Amino acid sequence: MELSASVPRPRLRLAPTHADILFLAILAFCFLGGESGMSRLLMDGDTGVHIRIGDWVRAHGQVPTTDLFGWSKPHGEWFAYEWLAGVLMSAANEAAGLKGVVLIFATLLALVPAFVALQGVWRGASGVVLVPLVLLGASVLNIHFLARPHVFTLLFLAVAVWMIERDRREPSHRIWLLIPLMALWSNLHGGFFVVFPLLALLALGELLERRPKNLFRYSLVGIACATATLLNPYGWKLHAHVIQYLRSDWVIRFVDEFQSPKFRTETMLSFLILLFCGLAAAGTLLARKKYTEVLWIAFLSYCALTSVRHTTVWAVVLIPIVAEELTRWWPSTHRMIAFELRSMTAWPAVAIAAIATLPIVTWPTQFPKDLFPVAMVERHREFLKTSRVFTTDQWADYLIWRSYPEQQVFMDARHNYFGEKIGNEFIAVAQGTPAWKTVQKKYGFQAYLWPRNSPLAAILSESPDWRPLDQDPEVVLFVPAGTPSSPGPESRSESASLRLDGSPLRSGSGLQTTPAAAH
Repeated sequence: MELSASVPRPRLRLAPTHADILFLAILAFCFLGGESGMSRLLMDGDTGVHIRIGDWVRAHGQVPTTDLFGWSKPHGEWFAYEWLAGVLMSAANEAAGLKGVVLIFATLLALVPAFVALQGVWRGASGVVLVPLVLLGASVLNIHFLARPHVFTLLFLAVAVWMIERDRREPSHRIWLLIPLMALWSNLHGGFFVVFPLLALLALGELLERRPKNLFRYSLVGIACATATLLNPYGWKLHAHVIQYLRSDWVIRFVDEFQSPKFRTETMLSFLILLFCGLAAAGTLLARKKYTEVLWIAFLSYCALTSVRHTTVWAVVLIPIVAEELTRWWPSTHRMIAFELRSMTAWPAVAIAAIATLPIVTWPTQFPKDLFPVAMVERHREFLKTSRVFTTDQWADYLIWRSYPEQQVFMDARHNYFGEKIGNEFIAVAQGTPAWKTVQKKYGFQAYLWPRNSPLAAILSESPDWRPLDQDPEVVLFVPAGTPSSPGPESRSESASLRLDGSPLRSGSGLQTTPAAAH
């Protein structure tokens, strides 16, 4: 029987869409090229700690409630609030090593701007306006191109906002899928909290726009989502812990990504352009009485200007809104170039499979040697495992990764666990203040694994109580002066003098440890 001419014939799409190309372009440009390649995802030692937390959970069949790694605060109450992300990272590492970890996170990170672009087209934005904004957004996301659990927040936030926006235009039962999403999210990363102020501002916007029915609807959605996030191993204590961490004055003052952006880098200049576009769009949105969008722009702009880490949230939530509004200014852009960003096909999955199986990518098997003391730790691993070592929070993360489960550290990058008291003691030693000897006496450090051109290294090199056991161009291992040299190949002490120019440590999620960084 012949099909009627009025019945559309199914077509198999063989050509990739522009959304596919955008996804693959971001994946290739950010993670497959350049000197770092996929290794850039391992520039933060937190990756190793999360893998080891996941190892512990999988081995014991439960979530830890006391600390596993810090000898300065042993067995203190601790919330592994990103435990499920750690389990996934542990499983990937067991299956394929660090290759499996970075491949998963590179894919998730490339999906974020692709989803942002798809939502922008769904809102009616022109591709000519949208694509440049998405590329600027990808530049902003660059600060979080790391294999850490926050990536789940970026992706889930893009999905959650799209679900909310679709429901605002066409209310349906699909909005309730946000509830299981929030339950899952609360076990992956503490960033699930951002949805609550967005829903609260949405409810306020509906009230201002005189839609009381929607006010009740989204208030109910918010309550249901908040209840769902209690489905975690710690219940309401998780929420209290996240709030306490976000309000910590000490963390805000000393952790880089919690401080205001400095508009001197390409990444932050990209955000500045987006911010100006957002503020400009807010004016016409207000004139059209789109109060929710204006409230979101005002709230997220404030957050981004007070904390670098929130610039990525700004980009994920607001780029589709801003692109739609700018398209209204220049409606003729719809006819300039035909972009097909409405859907994605199977081509990205095919490309990822090819990347994973074909010898076209150099996969990392170790953390970057220019950022972590890889060689030094290998030479003195047994000594470091059994010593009270003082080292940077990022290098402490690496020690945990490399020598799990034996390694204990003074302080790692879980600043929320160690708290202000230990954190201030860490800063006092790291900056080489006069109080460092008091902290040394209190804790009895048996070794200092520290960057060579730093104030602390200068102090230790001049102290008669300490001597360099081993040195590399960027790192030195100090031990008490009376400590005998280790026999065999582990001992490689150099006679070269330390560089004492006081260069700062690498910025990122780690603590600021140079005197100039203290506010």
